[in-house]
Amino acid sequence: MKGINRKGSTLIFVMCVMMVVTALSLSLLLGASFLLAARRRVFHKEQCRIMAESVSAQIYRELTSQLYNQIPWEHQQEESLWSYAGAYACEGDTAKRTFRLDGQENKNWPQEAGSITICLSCEEKGQEPWDRNGNWADYFWETDIDLSVEISCTSYGSTYKITDIYHKVNGREVYSWKWSGLSERK
Repeated sequence: MKGINRKGSTLIFVMCVMMVVTALSLSLLLGASFLLAARRRVFHKEQCRIMAESVSAQIYRELTSQLYNQIPWEHQQEESLWSYAGAYACEGDTAKRTFRLDGQENKNWPQEAGSITICLSCEEKGQEPWDRNGNWADYFWETDIDLSVEISCTSYGSTYKITDIYHKVNGREVYSWKWSGLSERK
């Protein structure tokens, strides 16, 4: 057996060791990429949650800060959510109103901020529908109204939703009222 050349077997052994090391390296790289992708999803989900909570807090402050001194019949000239929500509740319309903030609707909105969708809907409770013969102001004063505000924030495929429900509370003066603090959150 003195004449057998063993140099080729060493080369094959080194190539096998390199394939094993390469396979282990690639599996570590694949595992790291999965962890990074999972972390990005968690980050975007958390960003959506924070954005939804911030928008919810701002809407809460705006809706509950003032008393309506009258029953607003139409959308007032003032462009505030408080004004719009009061007029919307007084219309007796149960259709949803949807508002969207994103880079497509508003060119000043940063693309990386994702999008925010706000849906308003009113529901009259515990009262027969207005018969159109009676006084609308008296009917409105006696009617319990819930305002549902659904906030949906989306960023890079992650979505977070909050639904806050406010109740109409009558004030001490005739035809004065306001939205209650948060009574429910879904």
